[in-house]
Amino acid sequence: SFVADCEATLGPVDVLINNVGQSARERGGRFLDSSEAVWRFVLEISLLTSLRLTRLAAPGMKARGYGRIVNISSDAAFAGDAGLVDYATAKMGLVGFTRSLARELAADGVTVNAVAPGAVATRAHERIAPEILEKLRRDTPAGFIAAPEDVAGLVAYLASREARFVTGQTILIDGGRWML
Repeated sequence: SFVADCEATLGPVDVLINNVGQSARERGGRFLDSSEAVWRFVLEISLLTSLRLTRLAAPGMKARGYGRIVNISSDAAFAGDAGLVDYATAKMGLVGFTRSLARELAADGVTVNAVAPGAVATRAHERIAPEILEKLRRDTPAGFIAAPEDVAGLVAYLASREARFVTGQTILIDGGRWML
Protein backbone atom coordinates (compact mmCIF):
# COMPACT_ATOMS: atom_id res chain seq x y z
CA SER A 1 0.00 0.00 0.00
CA PHE A 2 0.98 3.64 -0.31
CA VAL A 3 1.40 4.03 3.45
CA ALA A 4 3.46 0.83 3.73
CA ASP A 5 5.76 2.09 0.98
CA CYS A 6 6.16 5.44 2.76
CA GLU A 7 6.91 3.73 6.07
CA ALA A 8 9.47 1.44 4.44
CA THR A 9 11.29 4.47 3.05
CA LEU A 10 10.72 7.18 5.67
CA GLY A 11 9.76 5.36 8.86
CA PRO A 12 6.47 5.33 10.77
CA VAL A 13 3.72 7.71 9.76
CA ASP A 14 3.04 9.81 12.85
CA VAL A 15 1.25 12.66 11.07
CA LEU A 16 -1.27 12.46 8.25
CA ILE A 17 -2.52 15.64 6.58
CA ASN A 18 -5.50 14.92 4.31
CA ASN A 19 -5.47 17.88 1.93
CA VAL A 20 -7.42 17.12 -1.21
CA GLY A 21 -10.50 18.60 -2.82
CA GLN A 22 -12.35 19.13 -6.06
CA SER A 23 -15.65 20.88 -6.72
CA ALA A 24 -18.06 20.46 -9.59
CA ARG A 25 -17.86 24.19 -10.24
CA GLU A 26 -14.91 23.36 -12.48
CA ARG A 27 -17.04 20.67 -14.12
CA GLY A 28 -20.19 22.61 -14.83
CA GLY A 29 -21.53 23.90 -11.58
CA ARG A 30 -24.99 23.76 -10.15
CA PHE A 31 -26.46 20.72 -8.42
CA LEU A 32 -29.55 20.29 -10.61
CA ASP A 33 -27.44 20.56 -13.75
CA SER A 34 -24.74 18.10 -12.71
CA SER A 35 -24.77 14.35 -13.13
CA GLU A 36 -24.43 11.61 -10.57
CA ALA A 37 -21.05 10.82 -12.14
CA VAL A 38 -19.88 14.33 -11.22
CA TRP A 39 -21.19 13.95 -7.64
CA ARG A 40 -19.37 10.65 -7.31
CA PHE A 41 -16.18 12.19 -8.67
CA VAL A 42 -16.30 15.07 -6.17
CA LEU A 43 -17.13 12.78 -3.22
CA GLU A 44 -14.37 10.37 -4.25
CA ILE A 45 -11.74 13.10 -4.36
CA SER A 46 -12.93 15.41 -1.57
CA LEU A 47 -14.04 12.83 1.01
CA LEU A 48 -13.32 9.18 0.30
CA THR A 49 -9.62 9.65 -0.50
CA SER A 50 -9.10 11.02 3.02
CA LEU A 51 -11.02 8.13 4.59
CA ARG A 52 -8.96 5.57 2.67
CA LEU A 53 -5.59 7.12 3.56
CA THR A 54 -6.61 7.43 7.19
CA ARG A 55 -7.65 3.79 7.28
CA LEU A 56 -4.17 2.85 6.07
CA ALA A 57 -2.23 5.14 8.45
CA ALA A 58 -4.31 5.05 11.66
CA PRO A 59 -3.65 1.42 12.70
CA GLY A 60 0.09 2.09 12.99
CA MET A 61 -0.54 5.29 14.94
CA LYS A 62 -2.87 3.46 17.29
CA ALA A 63 -0.38 0.61 17.79
CA ARG A 64 2.42 3.09 18.61
CA GLY A 65 0.18 5.14 20.93
CA TYR A 66 0.79 8.35 19.02
CA GLY A 67 -0.51 10.06 15.92
CA ARG A 68 -1.90 13.24 14.47
CA ILE A 69 -4.50 13.33 11.72
CA VAL A 70 -5.46 16.71 10.27
CA ASN A 71 -8.22 16.85 7.68
CA ILE A 72 -8.48 19.90 5.47
CA SER A 73 -12.16 20.77 5.16
CA SER A 74 -13.43 24.14 3.93
CA ASP A 75 -15.52 27.04 5.12
CA ALA A 76 -17.81 26.04 2.23
CA ALA A 77 -18.99 23.20 4.49
CA PHE A 78 -20.50 25.80 6.81
CA ALA A 79 -21.38 28.59 4.39
CA GLY A 80 -23.52 27.03 1.71
CA ASP A 81 -22.65 28.35 -1.72
CA ALA A 82 -24.45 28.01 -5.03
CA GLY A 83 -22.42 25.82 -7.34
CA LEU A 84 -20.66 24.02 -4.47
CA VAL A 85 -23.35 21.62 -3.20
CA ASP A 86 -21.29 18.49 -3.84
CA TYR A 87 -18.06 20.02 -2.51
CA ALA A 88 -19.71 21.44 0.63
CA THR A 89 -21.34 18.06 1.26
CA ALA A 90 -18.01 16.26 0.98
CA LYS A 91 -16.20 18.77 3.19
CA MET A 92 -18.94 18.61 5.86
CA GLY A 93 -18.55 14.83 5.64
CA LEU A 94 -14.92 15.37 6.68
CA VAL A 95 -16.15 17.31 9.71
CA GLY A 96 -18.32 14.39 10.82
CA PHE A 97 -15.51 11.94 10.08
CA THR A 98 -13.13 14.06 12.17
CA ARG A 99 -15.44 14.13 15.19
CA SER A 100 -16.35 10.46 15.09
CA LEU A 101 -12.82 9.19 14.50
CA ALA A 102 -11.48 11.46 17.25
CA ARG A 103 -13.76 9.66 19.71
CA GLU A 104 -12.52 6.29 18.48
CA LEU A 105 -8.79 7.09 18.68
CA ALA A 106 -8.38 9.62 21.52
CA ALA A 107 -7.63 7.02 24.21
CA ASP A 108 -4.89 5.61 21.96
CA GLY A 109 -2.93 8.88 21.79
CA VAL A 110 -4.13 9.78 18.31
CA THR A 111 -5.73 13.18 17.75
CA VAL A 112 -7.99 13.90 14.81
CA ASN A 113 -8.81 17.48 13.88
CA ALA A 114 -9.91 19.47 10.86
CA VAL A 115 -9.05 22.88 9.52
CA ALA A 116 -11.65 24.71 7.44
CA PRO A 117 -9.91 27.45 5.44
CA GLY A 118 -11.69 30.23 3.68
CA ALA A 119 -10.24 31.70 0.51
CA VAL A 120 -6.53 30.94 0.18
CA ALA A 121 -4.39 32.35 -2.63
CA THR A 122 -3.35 29.19 -4.45
CA ARG A 123 -2.99 28.20 -8.09
CA ALA A 124 -6.60 26.99 -8.01
CA HIS A 125 -7.75 30.55 -7.33
CA GLU A 126 -6.06 31.73 -10.52
CA ARG A 127 -9.08 30.24 -12.35
CA ILE A 128 -11.59 32.29 -10.32
CA ALA A 129 -12.92 35.48 -11.85
CA PRO A 130 -11.30 38.61 -10.36
CA GLU A 131 -14.70 40.06 -9.35
CA ILE A 132 -15.47 36.92 -7.29
CA LEU A 133 -12.09 37.10 -5.57
CA GLU A 134 -12.70 40.78 -4.82
CA LYS A 135 -16.09 39.93 -3.29
CA LEU A 136 -14.44 37.25 -1.14
CA ARG A 137 -11.89 39.79 0.03
CA ARG A 138 -14.60 42.37 0.84
CA ASP A 139 -16.68 39.76 2.71
CA THR A 140 -13.71 38.81 4.90
CA PRO A 141 -13.41 41.04 8.00
CA ALA A 142 -9.61 40.67 7.94
CA GLY A 143 -9.72 42.37 4.53
CA PHE A 144 -7.51 39.97 2.61
CA ILE A 145 -7.35 36.48 1.16
CA ALA A 146 -5.09 34.15 3.12
CA ALA A 147 -1.69 32.99 1.98
CA PRO A 148 -0.98 29.24 2.24
CA GLU A 149 1.35 30.00 5.17
CA ASP A 150 -1.59 31.40 7.15
CA VAL A 151 -3.21 27.97 7.12
CA ALA A 152 0.04 26.00 7.40
CA GLY A 153 0.82 27.44 10.84
CA LEU A 154 -2.43 26.11 12.28
CA VAL A 155 -1.95 22.73 10.61
CA ALA A 156 1.60 22.54 12.00
CA TYR A 157 0.29 23.22 15.51
CA LEU A 158 -2.41 20.54 15.24
CA ALA A 159 0.25 18.10 13.98
CA SER A 160 2.53 18.84 16.94
CA ARG A 161 2.93 17.20 20.34
CA GLU A 162 1.73 20.46 21.90
CA ALA A 163 -1.77 19.80 20.50
CA ARG A 164 -2.20 16.55 22.47
CA PHE A 165 -5.36 17.81 24.21
CA VAL A 166 -7.00 19.13 21.04
CA THR A 167 -9.07 16.51 19.26
CA GLY A 168 -12.35 16.31 17.39
CA GLN A 169 -12.22 20.00 16.51
CA THR A 170 -12.85 21.78 13.24
CA ILE A 171 -11.20 25.19 13.26
CA LEU A 172 -12.32 27.80 10.77
CA ILE A 173 -9.40 29.86 9.50
CA ASP A 174 -11.10 32.37 7.26
CA GLY A 175 -10.26 35.88 8.45
CA GLY A 176 -13.54 36.07 10.38
CA ARG A 177 -15.78 35.43 7.38
CA TRP A 178 -17.91 32.83 9.16
CA MET A 179 -17.90 33.53 12.88
CA LEU A 180 -19.84 30.57 14.24
